[in-house]
Amino acid sequence: MKNKNNKGFTLMEMLVVLAVFSTFVIMATDLFLTVNRVQRETQVSERVLSENRSILETIAQEVRQSRVDYKAYGDPANPADAIVSPVGELKLLSAAAEKVLIKKDSTFCPSALSTPCVVVSRDNGVSWASMTPKGIRVIDMKFIVSPALDPFYFNGTDYLSSEQPLVTVILNLESTDEMGKKHAQVSNQTSIAVRAYER
Repeated sequence: MKNKNNKGFTLMEMLVVLAVFSTFVIMATDLFLTVNRVQRETQVSERVLSENRSILETIAQEVRQSRVDYKAYGDPANPADAIVSPVGELKLLSAAAEKVLIKKDSTFCPSALSTPCVVVSRDNGVSWASMTPKGIRVIDMKFIVSPALDPFYFNGTDYLSSEQPLVTVILNLESTDEMGKKHAQVSNQTSIAVRAYER
């Protein structure tokens, strides 16, 4: 009788190796897909946060170079016309006496999905430009103006307020389907002191 030296794997050994290999492939694929999904979500969140900061900085520059237009909110001599914060539209007066308006609006947005958006007008509402890019929409935007009465208005005996004007901007943005299926939402706020103090 011949002694056969069979060198090879049995069917059971092959099935075990195939099962272990398949398990590792499935785990590696799942890990890859999870990392890829988290990376996409992080990119969307970072873009929304970046746009939020950019819009807040643009508004801050407008506030620093201008002053709050208290007369546009009402009669500065009448305490009943004090600015009741928060307001939905920021009204500024630039150094060149141009009326600057900033608000949340649905008319001048870059796309239908990016509605509403932040818009600005530097000519008292004649023309508007969107500050929000395509793929981002505004959930909420508010302005808190302090003091409520015009600190530059002299009523004959005294000024209505002795506080330095301060504008706090609260901005809440969200990504749209134009950026991806996963939506990211970012809320941020900043307070800006008005540099013009004309006393």
